[in-house]
Amino acid sequence: MHEGYFRLIDSEVTALKDLYDATEGEDWEVNVNWLDGDPCENKWFGVNYYSIGACDKDNLHVEELVLPWNGLKGALNKPLKQKHVAKCLC
Repeated sequence: MHEGYFRLIDSEVTALKDLYDATEGEDWEVNVNWLDGDPCENKWFGVNYYSIGACDKDNLHVEELVLPWNGLKGALNKPLKQKHVAKCLC
């Protein structure tokens, strides 16, 4: 990891990967950079994040997912629905 890069917490990276798998991410209209390294560092399409502290680069959280009309299919499993990541599928 290069100095200055931002990093999403591991549990939220796992939740995003679960979302990708559960909704047939390989068939989305746009899935730029998904599953490639860290979502913040590699700018996964549609993932917006925030930091609790202004300088807290290692503990970022998903703020929202913006994936409208992107061809998501399937259903979220119950554990994934309860995670922070599933709060906004705009």
